[in-house]
Amino acid sequence: MQLNLLSHETIIDIAKPMWDNLIAASNARDYERFILHFSKAMGQEATRENIEAQWENQPVLSSLIKEPELMGCLKGKDAVRVLWKQMSTSTNDELIGYLTLVVEGGEMKINGAQIF
Repeated sequence: MQLNLLSHETIIDIAKPMWDNLIAASNARDYERFILHFSKAMGQEATRENIEAQWENQPVLSSLIKEPELMGCLKGKDAVRVLWKQMSTSTNDELIGYLTLVVEGGEMKINGAQIF
């Protein structure tokens, strides 16, 4: 599957539930749920210790507001990045969140995720 051939709507339909899951899992500090849609490579990078340390040291990551505003998609042949304006109850700042999605084993998987 070539990701750059998918419509933005199709990408969003796949990415939105994944982002919603990351927000809910992060707020609950639920590691197993948080890594549910990760690629193998992302799963190896995002160890329990690493993710729990981020939750502990960055309160914004476990106080995310559930209604992000979609900003758009950036498509490449092998990956797509979906961007959101994300808010948190721990700050009045507007944040950018993104997912990098890849195809692995015929399924769309998260190969990168960040909020800054």
